[in-house]
Amino acid sequence: MDVGMESSFGQACSTASDDRPFAAVFDREEFRKELRELTVAKLQWGSPQETRVKLLRPHAGRRHTFEVAVRTESGWHSLIVKLYSSDRPDVFRVMKTFQEAGFKEPAEFAIPRPLLHLPSMGARLEEKISGVSAEDIFVEGSRNEKIAAAERCAQWLAQFHALAPPLGKPCEDDLSRIRHSAQHLISMEGRFAHKCKLILAQLMAAGPAPDQGEFRTCHGSYIPQHVVLTGRSTVVLDLDDYFLAHPSRDVAYFMVGIQRLAEKRLNSFHELDWVSEVFLSSYVRSSSGAVLARLPLARAAEYMHVAKKRAAANQSSEWRERAEVMLEEALLALQPAPLDGGGTRQKARPPGFGERAVGGNGL
Repeated sequence: MDVGMESSFGQACSTASDDRPFAAVFDREEFRKELRELTVAKLQWGSPQETRVKLLRPHAGRRHTFEVAVRTESGWHSLIVKLYSSDRPDVFRVMKTFQEAGFKEPAEFAIPRPLLHLPSMGARLEEKISGVSAEDIFVEGSRNEKIAAAERCAQWLAQFHALAPPLGKPCEDDLSRIRHSAQHLISMEGRFAHKCKLILAQLMAAGPAPDQGEFRTCHGSYIPQHVVLTGRSTVVLDLDDYFLAHPSRDVAYFMVGIQRLAEKRLNSFHELDWVSEVFLSSYVRSSSGAVLARLPLARAAEYMHVAKKRAAANQSSEWRERAEVMLEEALLALQPAPLDGGGTRQKARPPGFGERAVGGNGL
């Protein structure tokens, strides 16, 4: 999605005041020189004759993502530029490490190629991936296209958890995330207190959490928007939030991400729950069932995190209601798995997924 700014070098950028310090980087002679050397020597596109800059995605106060289109004698070419308020050399290094581990095109599972790191400007240039986002397929595709996309998303993640070298800091455990989010919400406003206390009571009643298991490198913000399908390759963007955690953290984040996508673009939080089921089934087939034991807790932690963000973002009644929806989902996620006809506990899976899908045909 394009946001708020498009300009050529040498022209003033018409954008929000918070964006201008980032946008000014493109007018610096140092940046132009580095870009020229990159396009001529490394990419062999030729010398830039015209350059256009478009703001793709702002992350307030942290980083902005731009597309830079460059016209040379060989035509128009594009790359991605990320600008940081505080330089992130680690992301450039880990992207190179992940590529060395096999995550590069034309492999089936890949990430964009990191091209250049400019520490004096807090900038990273990387390959622009052309393809179709899983987000658009989940919203606009046919049923078969959605199934195929969900399976490819799951297979990429399972491969990443299996093969990515251990990098990043260990993240906060799910129990602590839930407790901290609940305490924050209770302190903010009285209307959230009842559900938060129910959630904390449910945690106490459930007893000890499942074993943490082996930590793996996690993407950290794995959502449909970050997955691009291009030919036979599945390419995943935005590695900025990588950390070490149980794989259930990424799985839960993606499944909640599908629900938030359905809420935003289809006006129905549970419209794509069946797609989440396809994703989870494919992930388990591609890895193991070990993720299932921790998944309810991981999903609850993510719902609580979203509730906290929504409650803090806007004080309107609509946003408070949307925060309460997340608290209700956290409660559902923490409910014990149902018993089967023989009185034994069924295999763990996301509570309510599928049963709440809209429409008689599962769509």
